[in-house]
Amino acid sequence: MQFQLAYQPEEDRLMLRVDAEGHRRGFWLTRRLTSLLIPILRQRLESTIGPAVTDEARPWMMALKQVSTRERYAPTLEAPMPLAEAPILAVTVRHGHDEQGRHLLGFFDNHGRGEVYSLSDDLLHLLTQMIDDALPQTDWALEQAFPQHAMARWLEAEGTLQ
Repeated sequence: MQFQLAYQPEEDRLMLRVDAEGHRRGFWLTRRLTSLLIPILRQRLESTIGPAVTDEARPWMMALKQVSTRERYAPTLEAPMPLAEAPILAVTVRHGHDEQGRHLLGFFDNHGRGEVYSLSDDLLHLLTQMIDDALPQTDWALEQAFPQHAMARWLEAEGTLQ
């Protein structure tokens, strides 16, 4: 599975492109939908940390996971992937877990058209990072889903994880 995400200022929306085994779909994410999505992503990310981790250590564990994921899946600058059909204006987010414990995340329009994707912890971290990286380009004043990005960047800069 591959994601591409970019802020489109002329639309004042995020364009999420998903390639799931050759099936390509695009979703427009509005400010409203993104404001609903951020707490979902935060909840899903926190569920990836074991219950034995203390509250003080939890942000650092999340930052370490983020850095580790970033090192394995370095972002690339590619031309936007072509879509088979017009992007869907997402108005609803559905989420849960599948039988294997993977994260389910779905985007749907007001007619129920859309798609549910099964994401590993790594893909969830990547999607969250992409959204958090795009938010400063908007003027939406939304809090990032993963405030530990600052810690993750500090860890990378310090070379702590080499």
